Amino acid sequence: MRRILAFAAFALFACYSIGEGIAPPLGNIYFPTGLVTSRDSNHLYVVNSDFDLQYNAGTIQSLDLNRIRALTPRGCSSDSDCPAEQYCDIPPSSGDHLEHSFWCVDREGAYANQPCGVLGERPSNERVMVPGRCNSVDLQNPQDGASSLVTDAVAIGAFATDVITRNFPNSDKFIERLFVPVRGESSVNWIDATAEGKLDCGQDAGQTCDGRHRVGQNPGDNSRGLRLPPEPYAIAASADASSIVVTHQTQGAVSLLVNDWVEGPHLEFVYTGLPSMPIAAIAMPQPALVQTGYYTLAQGFLVAYETASRIDLFRFASDAQSTPARPYLEQSAIASVTINSGGYDVRGIAADDSERVLCESTATSTRDQCLDTCTNGSPDCESNCQASYKSQLITCANVPVDLYASSRSPSSLLIGRTIPNTQLTPNFDIPFFNNAFPLPTGPSRIQVAKIINTDGILETRVFVVSFDSRSVAIYDPVRQEVESYVITGRGPQALTFDVQAPSSPSMVNEGHAYAFIGHFTDSYIGVIELDRRRGRSYGNIILSLGSATPPRTSK
Repeated sequence: MRRILAFAAFALFACYSIGEGIAPPLGNIYFPTGLVTSRDSNHLYVVNSDFDLQYNAGTIQSLDLNRIRALTPRGCSSDSDCPAEQYCDIPPSSGDHLEHSFWCVDREGAYANQPCGVLGERPSNERVMVPGRCNSVDLQNPQDGASSLVTDAVAIGAFATDVITRNFPNSDKFIERLFVPVRGESSVNWIDATAEGKLDCGQDAGQTCDGRHRVGQNPGDNSRGLRLPPEPYAIAASADASSIVVTHQTQGAVSLLVNDWVEGPHLEFVYTGLPSMPIAAIAMPQPALVQTGYYTLAQGFLVAYETASRIDLFRFASDAQSTPARPYLEQSAIASVTINSGGYDVRGIAADDSERVLCESTATSTRDQCLDTCTNGSPDCESNCQASYKSQLITCANVPVDLYASSRSPSSLLIGRTIPNTQLTPNFDIPFFNNAFPLPTGPSRIQVAKIINTDGILETRVFVVSFDSRSVAIYDPVRQEVESYVITGRGPQALTFDVQAPSSPSMVNEGHAYAFIGHFTDSYIGVIELDRRRGRSYGNIILSLGSATPPRTSK
C-alpha cells in the first residue's frame, strides 16, 4: 500500500483526464470512496475512485437495494422471528451443528440447514481479512441466478473522494442529484438519478459523463473567472442544494458552488488564506423558524482542519442585490478545539438536531390542535394560533444541536453542542466541545444515524470509522458509551445507512436497519446489521458485496 500511496500522491499533482488507457469495468467495485442510499431506499450509489490508475476513470454505480436485502441473512433470537418455512439457527435446533449462525435458515429444500443459503460459506481462514460467514455476492452474476445487481453505472474522473445527494424539488424524471468531488481533475461531477436507479450525466456510448457535468474547470462559467482549486476533498450542501461547499485538502481554501436544478451547479467563489488541509465539512441543519420564513438566517457550514486546532463557521451570502448576483462565503466565527491534548487533525464532523426537531414537531401538533378549535375560520383565532406557533418555534430554534467530531490528536470522539443564544433567537451554530471519548487508531469519517432497538423503536447512534484499526465504533449518546465495535476488513472508509422502522414496535418481522461500509483497500462493501431484534447479528458484518480484491502491489 505504501507504493500505491506514493504513486497516487505523485499522480494527483499531474494532469489526469478521462480518455486514454483502459476503460473501467462498470460492474466492479474498485477503491470505493463514497456511498449513499437513494431517497426512496431502492438503490445504493457507489463511488469508485480508481486509486491506483489501473483504468482511465473512476465510476459511479447504482445497485438494487431490494435485491441486496433479499440476499442478506436475517438475524433472529427465536423461531418466531423467522418465516414459517425457516427456523432460528440457535442451540439447540433441528439443524444442530458446531457453528450456529443465529440466522433464519431453511427447514427444507436445496439449502436446508445452510445458514448462507445460495451464497455458500466462506472458508474460516479467509474471514480474518474479509469478515462475514457467507461468500461475497457477485454483483454482475449473483448467485441467486437473477439479473445483475448493478442497475446502472457511469464513468467519472479518477480520485473521487466523497458523495452527497439532494432531492429534486419538482421533476417528473429525476428524484435526486449526486455531487461528487474529483481530485484527479479538480472538479465536482454531478449526476441525476431516476426512481428506477438510472443515472444521467450526458454520458456517451461508453457511459462516460460529459464535460458539462464536471464543474469548476472552465473560468468562463462564472462571473469571477475562477477555476476550482486543486485537491477538492470534502463536500457539504444545504438541504435544498442552493449552496454547496467543497474543501481543498492542500490549498487552505474552501469553494462555493450554487446549484440550479435545470442548468446544474456552477462555481461562484473561493475563500482562501485558511489553514492547510481543510479535511471535513458539514452543512448545519436550519431550524423550522427559518424554514417557515419567520426568521432569516444564512446557511451555515462548519469546516475542520488536519493542521489547525479549530473549526470555522462559514455562512452563505447570496448577494441578491448585485446584478447579476455574485454569491460568496463569509467567515462568521472561529471556534478553538481544546478538549483533547492536540485539538488539531479533526477528520470528520456530524450534527444531530433530533432534539430540536422533536420540539418543532410538538409545536406543529399544538398549532394544528389549536386551529381545529377555531370555528368558521375565525381570523382572530387562527392568528392567535399562528402567533403561539411562532413563539414556540423561537424557543425550539434555541435548542442546541448536538455535535460530534473524530480527532486523531489523540484518537478520540469529541462531543459537544452549538452555543445557545440567550435572546431566544436561533443558536449561533458555533461548536463547543466539552467531552472526549477514546477511539481506536485512525478515526476518520463520522455519521449520526438510527438503529432499531430491542423494542422495535428507532434510537440515535454515532458511528466512527477507524481506517487504520479496521473498525467502526457505535457510540450511544444517551448512555455515553461505545456499545459495539464492528470488526471490518482492510481500509474501511465510506459509510451509509438503510433504515426503515416497523409500522408498529410489536411487528417483529417488519423493518430493517443496515449500514454499508466501503472497504477502500480491498474494493468491496460490507453490510452491517443494526437491528437489535436480530440477536447476535447486531454490530457485525453479515454480507459482502463484490469480491475482495487486494491492491495490485500487494499480490
